[in-house]
Amino acid sequence: MKRLIPTLIWGLSCFYFNSTNAQSPGFEKLFHQFPNYNSLPKETQLQKIDLLVSAAIRKKDWDLAFNGNYLNGTCYLSQNKNDLAKKYFQHARIYAKKCSKINYQAWANERLALIYSKKGIIDSTVSHYLRAMALFKKFDTYNYAHAINNLGETYFKLGAYKTALNYYTHALEIKKSNKKWESGWAYAYWNMAEVYYELKETDSAWHYYEKASESALKIRAISYYANEGFARINMDRGNYSRALKELSEIKKWYFETQNPLWIADMGLLYMEIYHKRNEQKPFRHWSEVVKKCIHREYIPEQKRKFYHLMASHFRSVNNLDSAVYYQEEALKAWEENYIKHGLTSINQLAQSQEQMIVANNLLRSQQDLQKIKLDHEQVTSRNLRLAHRNSVLWIFIVLTLIVLILAGIFSWITMRLRNKTHTANKRLIEKEERIRETQMLNPQPFAVVKRNGGFLSCNQAFIELFGIDPNDQAQTLPAFLPTNLQTTFSEIVTALPPFKKQTSLWIWENRGEKFAVQFSIINLTEDPTVNGFILEGINQTTEYRRQMQETKKTEQELAEKEAQLADLSLETAISQLELESNRKVLSSLKEKLISPYSYNQAVEIKQLLLQEKNQEKFWKNYITHYNRANKGLIDLLLEKHPSLTQNELKHFLYIDMQLSNKEVSQLLGITDESVKKARQRLKKKLGLSTETTLKSYLNEMVHASVSKKHKNS
Repeated sequence: MKRLIPTLIWGLSCFYFNSTNAQSPGFEKLFHQFPNYNSLPKETQLQKIDLLVSAAIRKKDWDLAFNGNYLNGTCYLSQNKNDLAKKYFQHARIYAKKCSKINYQAWANERLALIYSKKGIIDSTVSHYLRAMALFKKFDTYNYAHAINNLGETYFKLGAYKTALNYYTHALEIKKSNKKWESGWAYAYWNMAEVYYELKETDSAWHYYEKASESALKIRAISYYANEGFARINMDRGNYSRALKELSEIKKWYFETQNPLWIADMGLLYMEIYHKRNEQKPFRHWSEVVKKCIHREYIPEQKRKFYHLMASHFRSVNNLDSAVYYQEEALKAWEENYIKHGLTSINQLAQSQEQMIVANNLLRSQQDLQKIKLDHEQVTSRNLRLAHRNSVLWIFIVLTLIVLILAGIFSWITMRLRNKTHTANKRLIEKEERIRETQMLNPQPFAVVKRNGGFLSCNQAFIELFGIDPNDQAQTLPAFLPTNLQTTFSEIVTALPPFKKQTSLWIWENRGEKFAVQFSIINLTEDPTVNGFILEGINQTTEYRRQMQETKKTEQELAEKEAQLADLSLETAISQLELESNRKVLSSLKEKLISPYSYNQAVEIKQLLLQEKNQEKFWKNYITHYNRANKGLIDLLLEKHPSLTQNELKHFLYIDMQLSNKEVSQLLGITDESVKKARQRLKKKLGLSTETTLKSYLNEMVHASVSKKHKNS
């Protein structure tokens, strides 16, 4: 941006007024007269102050008269009513002299200089800033530096860049002499960067832009303070993408401020970028934005640059009339603002080299205008040559009319044929609609849905099947289906080509009941009579429920068979236990046969021993069978304790069968005490505490693990 918003400058000045010993205009006396001043309408406030000023003048209270005029002038200045503001500030300056207060005179001259600057009257601007400088120097160092800076800005607008640089440098030195004035450093650095940029010293300009950005980030946390300057330098280097990125970071902030000066500066940069990139649409958008801003409030350089860019744009699109108009407007802007109002000041105060800069700029604008006018004359000459070809054009027009008449006749014949085809299609559509009405009365479910599942129409059977509310237009078919059928429906309607059919069986549960329907889905989205997907169903719910009942009955029968098998297995186990009881007899028999025996006795002994081996085989079969009947109980025991012997497993089986120690001693042919000792050894082997019994260990740990394993499977 060429200049920061005046409101920001004034805000910084006000900040300084509050932080120095200088007394700002005291409005307390005014506001004491009107306690409810801020709640009054703006017009009423101004009228009240005028009345108070009149009374103060009669009483020769010049201090109050100054403050009243200064306050009203400030109000009109904020409303851009510069003429009214100038009148009040002139009166304020008169009363400041009468009350002999230097600070009042300084502020009045500073306000008048700002108004003349807005009106483009450079001589008056310079003279009032010089007066303000002389007065501020006596009592207010910061505002003295501020007035120097504003005077430099005035010369900057004139194109007297070196003079402006001298003023900017002097102002920065004063502000840097006091740490309290650090808030104004960013703007001072920015002004110096602007001068170096205009002097084509881009490296120095970039350096001061960076210092301005660093200062703004440090003091006011503004990270994008110098982005516009960086954007301009990137544009000069042809890096338009980087320039757009720099501007994008400040665009939102500029529009939020609603300051036309800022927005116009940013818009001019956007216009220049899009003009260089030959992007017409964004260029036109930003030209409208800038046009609105520069007609509300502008500085001369903005107006001239806008007209120059518009002239270049229309010249690039061969609209030479508009190009000539805008170039002439650009030239007028130069003449009015730099020559009419500023030439005298330049001759008196600026260096000769700076005068040449202004003159060269004016000459360059005149040369551009002459070049565009020459192009315009060439186009006019070409148009005259084209006028001689009008006779040929008229012949071409006549021939074209003849062709159009023939084409009209052909179109009429084609229309007749098209009407006949339309009539035939209409009859076909009526026939299809009758078929659709018949389908709606069908006892089987039928519906027409959109791609997202919304209902276009459905018959009573479909409504009863899904429980649809026919008055609710927002409901969709997927809402009544489980997740798997929603996916199926979505996949079908997505992949199904026009006028093709796909059949699938849908099974779902609704209102606690199972339903099964074989749906045929037909894609008729391109049929104007349907414009959707047809669902033709065959209700197979009764057959599906019958099959489910038969399946359930079969499962119950299978469960009963398994229960019977378990009972039979238990009987087998008991029989094997009875075989075990014979071990005692066999043991006694072996002891008796230690003495000499006959041949027949030897044969009998062999048979008895063979019978004992068979009993061991029976035990192995029994353990395998018991393991299978009890869902892997033996496997789990061996997995937890691989060192368990067959005899120790027997103890676990007897415990699981809830046999007492006495019953176990009879089966094993040992004493009750031996059974107890065997179990104690087993507890010690398993590492169980004395409080934990084998039965509780088996119930709480082993059986729990078996149940968990069965549940996971």
